[in-house]
Amino acid sequence: MSEVQDSLSFAPPSKRLKTDVTSQQSGNGDGEEFLPAMQESPKKRLSEGDCGIEVYVNDNLPRFECLLKELTSDFQVFEINQAGEILKLRNVPKQEDLQRDREEAKAQKVEKQSLIEEQKFDYEGEAAKTLALLVGDNTFSKIKELFQYSSDWHGEGANAPLPVITEVISDREKRTSIHKAIREVFLGSLNSEARDDKKMRISYKQKQQNDRNRGSRGGRGGRGGRGRGGRDQGGGDRREAWTEPGDYTIFTVYKDGRDTMDVANNISKLLRIPPKVLGFAGTKDKRGCTVQLFSAYRTHINRIAGICGSNAMKSVSLGDFHYASKGLSLGDLKGNKFVMVLRNVQHSTDEHIHQAFQLIKEKGFVNYYGLQRFGSSATGTQQVGIHILRGEFEAACNAILEEHSGAWRETKEAKLLWIETRNASKTLDIMPGKCVAEVAMLKHMVKTDQKGDWAGAFNSIPRNLRLIYMHAYQSLVWNNATTQRLRRHGIHPIVGDLVLEEAEVPNDTTEINDKDGKAVLRARHLRSEELSNYTIYDVVLPLPGCDVSYPNHDIKEYYAEFMKKEQLDPFNMVRNTKETTLMGSYRKIMSRAIDLEWQILKYGDEQKDAQLVATNLDELEGKTISLPAAGPNTAVRLEFQLESAAYATMLLREALSSVPHSI
Repeated sequence: MSEVQDSLSFAPPSKRLKTDVTSQQSGNGDGEEFLPAMQESPKKRLSEGDCGIEVYVNDNLPRFECLLKELTSDFQVFEINQAGEILKLRNVPKQEDLQRDREEAKAQKVEKQSLIEEQKFDYEGEAAKTLALLVGDNTFSKIKELFQYSSDWHGEGANAPLPVITEVISDREKRTSIHKAIREVFLGSLNSEARDDKKMRISYKQKQQNDRNRGSRGGRGGRGGRGRGGRDQGGGDRREAWTEPGDYTIFTVYKDGRDTMDVANNISKLLRIPPKVLGFAGTKDKRGCTVQLFSAYRTHINRIAGICGSNAMKSVSLGDFHYASKGLSLGDLKGNKFVMVLRNVQHSTDEHIHQAFQLIKEKGFVNYYGLQRFGSSATGTQQVGIHILRGEFEAACNAILEEHSGAWRETKEAKLLWIETRNASKTLDIMPGKCVAEVAMLKHMVKTDQKGDWAGAFNSIPRNLRLIYMHAYQSLVWNNATTQRLRRHGIHPIVGDLVLEEAEVPNDTTEINDKDGKAVLRARHLRSEELSNYTIYDVVLPLPGCDVSYPNHDIKEYYAEFMKKEQLDPFNMVRNTKETTLMGSYRKIMSRAIDLEWQILKYGDEQKDAQLVATNLDELEGKTISLPAAGPNTAVRLEFQLESAAYATMLLREALSSVPHSI
């Protein structure tokens, strides 16, 4: 690595100037953040200082102001997979093919309904009368409902037909007669079996010859069955064989002005599958055009393609479907490519712009977690994480349900109702569906009659979102530790600093001992005789956890001092549950962009709202964007790549006099 660090200087942040930015969005397009940014007033936002973001690489850079994300096309993010390939949407299903599939499915439904109508006559036959006599009229009615409902079920989803369980039938001959009657009445469409407790279980039989578009029953619960564990009322789940070449469907998601979690929730609802069936490597910004991969466990390609064009998938395109043996989880990417447009650049010359980005290209930036990591509320997402790490689940749930500073009107009304009444049912009735965490907790409370199961309520939140709260606190600790490391010891490696043992390692990992089989990363302390072999860009600091090493100098004590303020201990991170026991991770304290390029554009007032860069969808549809020739206004077109979990916000912060919270 080049020795550019001798010229680096660190200083507290200069006073922030107000930037004329009105757009608001969440996420950074390259990490785990998908908490909505819905503030009414900047005064209620967390500041950089609140989050430990306090030093610059080059405090003397000629900074400028600009407009960010005026158009969604001004901020584009493309995932880079672990093979180093930049992801783009290349093939989308044709609408005429999708329409034909819908018509065929509709015709099949009509045909099945006709069969049901025909079967109504058999309900009056001798076999039906015998069955009703053997199991009772009430159970017979439930079996008929099961048969009728099953014809509309597509083989996957949370609303799969539940089996009917009879009363105890001890007489073996009677059970045999019931088996025979069920076969005759329902023409072999239902299964019947005797359980160990002498009750009988009648369930829908999904036939092998059924249209493969319906998928396998294993898709219902991520790995078979209804939800986690694959259990239902009657015990073991009878799964049909999955015959595709891999257990997962991988597909590309292009979205414009949509949040990753919003899209994921809509996909799961349209397919009637639990959210945990879906996987993705990282969340992407709402205010932007982004491209990323999704995976779905045992869900057929035709079913996923069939939801394209629905109202819930507005501004979203899906494509490049294929089967794979492994799904996606957070962190399964090498990085992200960014294409950005900074409009209406003020208080700068072309020379200063070139100088700023040249220095950033050479020297990089402090690899802070951006403000997006900490949510949009006045208290910050990390406060919920603190409660969880202290085992205060009631406080954590209420922190989520009560925080309404700057929320949209509907959300604020619902949260005020919770504060006033503590009535989960009434609050749930008016809580907007986009409030994923709140809705999940309230549903659990209603289901359990609000019996004080606060841990259960919190754990009802989708796992990726639950982890964000604890990760936010880890990030707060890391930011502050990084600031202290750079202020106290500067920009050279010192004895006791940590570096990762592997030669090629990611910028950040979610967990060191990854239960999904990811590589276990280890760090070691630098010795005096090897300092010349390393630069500041090799130095890492840990996010607190039970399986990390800490620096062998005063920053180790700083971790303890900082966390003690919240009655937490970095050296005691084991908790009663696996999910709240954080393993920890490592993160480089400095980062540099890869292939950073910039172009200065001049445009006229009539082009202030004109699109200045083509999107992936534009290219797919053969559209071209004409660049402005001249004008009094200045824009900067940027292209660069960042390693996984690095923030574009923190790169831009080095050049701009103010970076809005919502970038």
